[in-house]
Amino acid sequence: DAGYKRLLRNVQAEMDRYGAVIGDTVDIGRQQAAQLALDQAEALTRAALEGLPAQAQASIMATFNRMPREAVEALTAALHEDSPLVRLVLNDFGEKASKEIGQALLTNVAAGRHPTAIAREMVRAWGVPLTRANAISRTEHLRAHRSATIASYRQNAHIVKTWTWHAQLDTLTCMSCVAKHGTEWPLSETLDDHVSGRCGMIPNTPTWEELGFEGMPDTAVHVEPGESWFNELSEAEQRKMMGPKIHDGWREGKVPFADLSKEVNHPDWGRSYVQASGEDLGL
Repeated sequence: DAGYKRLLRNVQAEMDRYGAVIGDTVDIGRQQAAQLALDQAEALTRAALEGLPAQAQASIMATFNRMPREAVEALTAALHEDSPLVRLVLNDFGEKASKEIGQALLTNVAAGRHPTAIAREMVRAWGVPLTRANAISRTEHLRAHRSATIASYRQNAHIVKTWTWHAQLDTLTCMSCVAKHGTEWPLSETLDDHVSGRCGMIPNTPTWEELGFEGMPDTAVHVEPGESWFNELSEAEQRKMMGPKIHDGWREGKVPFADLSKEVNHPDWGRSYVQASGEDLGL
């Protein structure tokens, strides 16, 4: 009826306004994330050289190439053009959200549910598109951060040889990220994490001997493999993170730890690594 249609129009208008705010926030956030990444890439590279004499560190870091502001702006502009965020999510964000919310209302009314239960369901229906948009927004910021990081490392290939995948290890970390943690990658590769992933890139510099400091103990940062960290957890924690079926397969030697990470390619969002399912692993 007229009231229902008016509700959907109002919902769409509100969600469209929210979508516009998300778009503006993402564009600003990309720039900030990229600049932060460049600062952190330099700091991480400097930290990797801490075992050398101060004069040697200063001499090496004096050759560190810093991306000019124009290059950062070009990088973030390219990320904006390449991102499917606006095209796939925000252009019809209000229309999609209003349809989902309207369908949730009709379904619950038709089922004769109590008004209190319907109200709870409507709150959930409102929250789904907002949660989805926030997750995508966060992912875009992280993508800008990682893109700027690898761009900085590539500009300084005379100092940074490779990079190591570093996950934030805790019991909430997905098994793909645990499996990737500690693996070494060439500068030609990018860190393609999943949505809302928390992984970063640690720079690997030449050995002290390669830098001309023979006989000095090498103090370069060594990232413990994710499997080593995982082995220290209790069996209950391991089963919770892997799931019983995969955990049993791993304990029985049927599942190599590295296979817990699966590469997927989305036609719009590109490559990412996600946790393999039991079916993927032949279980």
